[in-house]
Amino acid sequence: DKNIIITENINEADLLIFLINSSKNMTNINENDKKMLKESKIPVIILERFDSSVSWFREFEMIPNLKAIIKNRLIEPIELMNSEYFYGRYHYKLMYDAYYKETGINKFKEKDLSNSIYSGLKTLSLISSDNLKKFNHILWDFNSSPLSRTCRFFRNSEVDFMKDREFDVFCVNRNKSGIQGWARNKAKNIINNMKDLNVVTNDLSQNEYNEKLINSKIGVACWGWGEWIHMDASAMYGGTILIKPDSGYIRMFPDIYINNKTYIPCKPDYSDLEEKIRYVLDNYDNLLEMRKNNREFLLSINHKECAKRFWDKILELK
Repeated sequence: DKNIIITENINEADLLIFLINSSKNMTNINENDKKMLKESKIPVIILERFDSSVSWFREFEMIPNLKAIIKNRLIEPIELMNSEYFYGRYHYKLMYDAYYKETGINKFKEKDLSNSIYSGLKTLSLISSDNLKKFNHILWDFNSSPLSRTCRFFRNSEVDFMKDREFDVFCVNRNKSGIQGWARNKAKNIINNMKDLNVVTNDLSQNEYNEKLINSKIGVACWGWGEWIHMDASAMYGGTILIKPDSGYIRMFPDIYINNKTYIPCKPDYSDLEEKIRYVLDNYDNLLEMRKNNREFLLSINHKECAKRFWDKILELK
């Protein structure tokens, strides 16, 4: 109904939509594509596939006809794009600062940055105020969203909110090295030391993971390569209270990171994690509305609506 025709022949197009999997200096773009972007006579919109809310796309001068950059999630305020990073990610900087404050050493900065593809990404090039205005968050990559196949089990499950749940706390994730691994291990150690609780922190098969998360009162979700991980939406679909490091600076659709309304934020170093867990368990009955609202909100979002929102925004930006 929008009279949109998609073509692979640029000579027939009046808008170029180009996908970038971010890397420093756009090194993943071949020379032919770079030439096409530089010389494009029609408006260009970049779709950036990058886990973090921070953008690695900084090559504005390469694309004179650039109209917009679209990501699934953006950092807020947008000026934080120009702050200091670790691994090119704002949330990694928060984790690193927490680790350094606790230990006084910087081994992860040295280990993770010295011989990796991320070398030099401590501070990305600055973005002008005019170019900051070109960033938009629109859900376009369904795989990195509550509409992903990974969340399908929880989306399609029947949830009995009045059922007694077997487990108090669930915190299961992939083992990682570096600063991400430090943070995940610290969260698990805190939870495992809460001996009066029935907790799940060991590795599980996918079926075990699904069944135990949906049978848990609390899900503690650590940060991954990005702030978002699939467990965030899985917990919300399943009526499980989500606790995770403060991600209230994220803007996305659906907007699931509203502190103390959709989830319970904790500090990046998890120093208040036990306190937050005790709070949720002590007030579990009073959080019934949060649990119900989260599931109802996510179920109200669908692929067709998101596709319409995407193309509406594309037509607005072009």
